[in-house]
Amino acid sequence: MRRASVGALGLFALAVAGCKTESAKRKEVGECAAITLTVEAAATCLEVHYGWKKPAAVVAARAFQHQRDSIAQVQADSTWGADAAKHRRELEECRRDQSRSLLRCLQETYLWTEARAKATDDSLWRRDAARHRDEVERCVRRRDMNTASCLQLYYQWNSERALAVADSIVRARMKRGR
Repeated sequence: MRRASVGALGLFALAVAGCKTESAKRKEVGECAAITLTVEAAATCLEVHYGWKKPAAVVAARAFQHQRDSIAQVQADSTWGADAAKHRRELEECRRDQSRSLLRCLQETYLWTEARAKATDDSLWRRDAARHRDEVERCVRRRDMNTASCLQLYYQWNSERALAVADSIVRARMKRGR
C-alpha cells in the first residue's frame, strides 16, 4: 500500500509541475530569450532548463521574438515620426545631390535603414511613373545606344533600374519574335 501512495504522489507532483501558470511560462520564455540570440537557442533553453516539449518551446520562443520585434518597430516608427521635418530636409538634400543615387545618399549620408531608404526611393519613383515611361520610350527609339545606357546617361537612372527595364524590353521582343 505504501508503494501505491508514493507512486500516486509522484504522479500528482508531475501533474502539478506540468500545469504551470501563464505567468510562470512567460517568465521562463523571457529568461531564456534574455540569455540567447536566436529563436532556436531560446527554444532549446526552454527544453533543457524548464522541461518544455520542443514544439511548444519553439512556438513560445517565436511568439516572444515576434512581440519583441513588434515593440521595437513601434518605437522606431514613433521616433522616426518625431523627426519627420529633419527627414524631409535630408530627403531634399539627397534629391539635389546628382553624384549618387537617392538610395545610397540616404543610407550613407544620413544613415537611414535600407528598408526606409528603399521604400522612400520606390515611392518617389512610382510618383513619377508617367515621366519614366516617356524616358523609356525615348531611349527605346534611339538606335545609337543601348536602352539602359541611355536611361542612365540622359535621365540619371540608377543602373539597377535601367538594366532591369532594358532586360524586360529585350525579353518582350524575344517573346514577340517566336
